[in-house]
Amino acid sequence: MEMHSINLPEAGQTTTVNEALVRVTHIMDSVYEELLGTQQAIEKCVQSHMLDEGEMHNIQKLDSATQTVEALATVLKNLIACPAATMSDTVNVATLYDGVKLGEVVQALGGEEQVDRTHQAGEVDLF
Repeated sequence: MEMHSINLPEAGQTTTVNEALVRVTHIMDSVYEELLGTQQAIEKCVQSHMLDEGEMHNIQKLDSATQTVEALATVLKNLIACPAATMSDTVNVATLYDGVKLGEVVQALGGEEQVDRTHQAGEVDLF
């Protein structure tokens, strides 16, 4: 991994919560696109190679991570679209998960216990 020097923000620099959320959302959108590209490359490899259970499990984890990043980016976009609020204000949970396709994220936003995220080996539908 190549190391690059970066310019860190000044210690006293401030930003709004909204702007911070927008910046994080942009990063998540970028990571989502990179994950989709990785999945497409893996899909080409999978077509010519029989996978064992461990390999299939790892691909399923990649698919799950990709979907989770997409869902969380959607939640952040929905949060940004809410009227200006402070960190202690309440927000309608249904507003947050509007457009989210991943049930685990919807459940987490509703305060439900997280379910086991392990996947059984089998078919994987990559994007």
